[in-house]
Amino acid sequence: MDDVIVTTELNFDPVFNRGRGNSPQQVARRVASQPNFRSDGQVDDGQSWAVDLTPDGTGTARLFSGLVDRWLKAHARGAHPACVIIKNGSHARYAAEIHRALGSQVQFIFLVRDPRSVVASKLRTRRPYAPWEVMAWGGSLVAALRWRSYAYNMARARAAGAQVLEVRYEDFIKHPAAVIERIAHFCGCSLRDAALPATWYEVPAAERTIHTRATSEEINAARLSEWTTTLTPRDTRIVEALCGSEMEQWGYVPTTHRRRLTRTLICAAALPQATGLVITHLVRGALGRHRNNRRDSGRPRPEN
Repeated sequence: MDDVIVTTELNFDPVFNRGRGNSPQQVARRVASQPNFRSDGQVDDGQSWAVDLTPDGTGTARLFSGLVDRWLKAHARGAHPACVIIKNGSHARYAAEIHRALGSQVQFIFLVRDPRSVVASKLRTRRPYAPWEVMAWGGSLVAALRWRSYAYNMARARAAGAQVLEVRYEDFIKHPAAVIERIAHFCGCSLRDAALPATWYEVPAAERTIHTRATSEEINAARLSEWTTTLTPRDTRIVEALCGSEMEQWGYVPTTHRRRLTRTLICAAALPQATGLVITHLVRGALGRHRNNRRDSGRPRPEN
């Protein structure tokens, strides 16, 4: 597509979830501290530009726009895109809040994938910035719950008036040209005659192990059914028990159809393991933040 830039994995959640009373400058610092926010690896710790933002009706929108502008200056290679696609699944949690703050400036592309494939992949893939744990750090139950919550929150945003384009991952793999045309029409962009080479897409060093296929010229359709050999029967039962109703709405057929009581019992039996994994995740995260704070405390910060 022409006039479009797709970001690397960027998290703008702090901009729209400021319940802790953080100032605009503190939020800007937090967002800009992400490892791949600046292409040269440097961070503007001061973020002094955000000091003048006031917490009025437009403050959130201006804070978000300011951060996006700074990312573009570091990554856009001089381009001035008409559309910026921000890649981050966690934004679904605040989709309604994002729509409320940005209105018609924002649209959502909701990429849906069979939850069994999602969980199977996340149970095997290490987190790029926390390699001591896998992406499904809470096990199959928590991963399935997150998949279901994304679907719920996108439906909530749609009900609030947000523009949402739903795209099935499986359709994209099978019919890429048709799906890209749908996305281009939704974004109001035109299609270029030939695709850019895969190497044009910038993948941060820490993420290259999980995005090796992003720089490949080929589409691997084998991944559509990969979960059938990589997801254990127990994890399959858990995912289907929690997500079965939503799966059928999206055209994903469960391996077995169980009554609601049986599904509830399956999820309840998985709770003890999930609880232990969540506690381990929280403890490791707290220790990691403590180490980072001790390391950063010795670094001089620029004056505002």
